[in-house]
Amino acid sequence: MKDYTFKLGHLDTNTYEEIFYSSQAQKIVENGINETLPGCSDCAFQAYCGGDPIHHHATQGEMIGYRPTSTFCQKNMEIIRHLLELMDSDKRIAKIFESWTKQRI
Repeated sequence: MKDYTFKLGHLDTNTYEEIFYSSQAQKIVENGINETLPGCSDCAFQAYCGGDPIHHHATQGEMIGYRPTSTFCQKNMEIIRHLLELMDSDKRIAKIFESWTKQRI
């Protein structure tokens, strides 16, 4: 398809530093941090979600994407909303979910 948007380098010719510290790698990371993305930074579900620059590039033509029409955002918001409703409706479910977040020694 000749889309090299996410190409970082070649393992035979580029060093680790060239691949993982390149401006392209930084751009991908920056567009995957939802705290700085328009529409995500003020979203109620932001703490439970994340950005997906690959999905937005594939479906909307750029890494940031437009959140109101993003299928990624719609899907994630509905999943998060459903899980929160389950936790509110049944304390047993809430305990199960909470047990997944506790560190076991």
